[in-house]
Order: sequence, then C-alpha cells, then structure tokens
Amino acid sequence: SAGERSELTLKDISINGSLTGVASKDASSIIGSNISLNNTKVGFAAFQKKATYGAGFIDLSECKFDKVEKEILVEKKSTIIINNKKHIGVIKLDIEKLYSQFNKK
Repeated sequence: SAGERSELTLKDISINGSLTGVASKDASSIIGSNISLNNTKVGFAAFQKKATYGAGFIDLSECKFDKVEKEILVEKKSTIIINNKKHIGVIKLDIEKLYSQFNKK
C-alpha cells in the first residue's frame, strides 16, 4: 500500500493470499503493469484515511485476477484505472470498518 502522498511504480508483481492486493490512500499514486492477484479479499483499493490528505489514485495495466472477492473498492474522489477501465468513487467509505478487518485474529 502507498500512503501520505507517496508514489509507487509496480511491475511484474504477484500477490497471493492477502486481504488487500494494492491500496492507495491519502493522496498517494500507484502506477504500473503486469499485476497478478490470487486469493485476495479486495483486489485494488483507493481512499482517503486521514483528513489532512486527499484521495488515492491507481493506474495499472495488464492485471489478472483469480479468486478475488471484490476487485475494486474506490472511495468518493478517488480513482482506480485497471486495464484501461476507469472507476471513480461516488460514496464515502467507512474507513474504521475497513481497517477493523486487519485486527481480526
């Protein structure tokens, strides 16, 4: 995941057995290609976690999915572009609820 105005470039990445594959939050930007996700709960997520920052942005090409429960999770004002398909968030996400899944044992 990228956060707090960071910039990441991803290439030739394989993610298996993760809660979230790729996440951009708090005015961060992720670009790249050839991303493979397998057995993840959320494939790609973009959102604002902290009020002092802005929306997340992801632009990835050549992405493949297998056994991904929810491919795209995008919050209002955030943008995710996967394989040239643009997803712009229209709802405010419950970030506390989103992060609570990481605390489950």
